[in-house]
Amino acid sequence: MRRSGSLVALALALVLPACGDPAAPAAPAPSPPPVAADPRTLALKVGNMDCSGCAATVRKLIEALDGVESVQADSKTGAVAVRLAEGADPEAVRAAIPAALENPGGKRFELEP
Repeated sequence: MRRSGSLVALALALVLPACGDPAAPAAPAPSPPPVAADPRTLALKVGNMDCSGCAATVRKLIEALDGVESVQADSKTGAVAVRLAEGADPEAVRAAIPAALENPGGKRFELEP
């Protein structure tokens, strides 16, 4: 009977769609984002980020913004740490993030309060 369990698992894997962007490469295990004690780091919470592919997409969308140096995203907690480039306006970057997360043609993510 072990064989039928394996067949069920295989059938489910083939039938159920994968979460997130199928073209996104598998991301390495995320390290916890730093706490925003540094004035150049924005600590955010993003909703609808369900898997490592989602986290990679969120990173890519936010890193494309002017004034962003790097992004860390954790799909398990929804935590996102945005490291600002030297001289970047934190309020301008924060204001641009919701529009960036709309992800035209893909999954939409929401900035949570």
